[in-house]
Amino acid sequence: MPRKYIKKSNIESVNCEKLFAAIKLVKGNTPKSIRSAAESFNLSHATLIRYLRKIEIHFSEAEGIFADISDDELLNFLKSNSALGAKPLFTEIQEQAFVEYIINCSKMNFGLTINNIRCLAYEYAKKCSIEYPVGWDKSGKATKDWYYGFMKRHGNLSLRRPELISANRRNGFRKETVAEFFTNLGAVLDGSSVRTTSHLEFRRNRLFNSSQRR
Repeated sequence: MPRKYIKKSNIESVNCEKLFAAIKLVKGNTPKSIRSAAESFNLSHATLIRYLRKIEIHFSEAEGIFADISDDELLNFLKSNSALGAKPLFTEIQEQAFVEYIINCSKMNFGLTINNIRCLAYEYAKKCSIEYPVGWDKSGKATKDWYYGFMKRHGNLSLRRPELISANRRNGFRKETVAEFFTNLGAVLDGSSVRTTSHLEFRRNRLFNSSQRR
């Protein structure tokens, strides 16, 4: 199965914003008929009926309960149920939390590899009690198809190859070189290597760090 699916039909996904607005019209304080609300946003009334039934099943809606559903909950539900084809494994909120975790690891200089992310996704799915493919249990990690789909959905993530340190910087960070630097720094701070006149004395507030880049 190709990772980049090429669409073969002219069927389009339902516009979540239009669907959300139509549902609010039907269930609002001054409710409109389903057909009228659908026509207001150029939607099929059958589509609107189908999603209203989905909402009733998902939220176990009784009379008057719809008002307790927040706009964010309703919109997230519509987004996760209106896409054509295979649905994302995690919800939008769960995926965002996963993305933030990956970014935080990177900021702590603990970048994750492809294999790390796949293993974490498997553990995350088990922790969230999400139904995942059976193959994940066999390998103990998510599939590569899931990984590439996940990365495609989140363009702010990227996989980078570690860069080598130059020979000069590597040699300059040896134990002997660092020890010599701090020995010289201590001598400067103590004033033993310079004249202790007021205008030549090196105080801590007169130390500056210059960039090594040119």
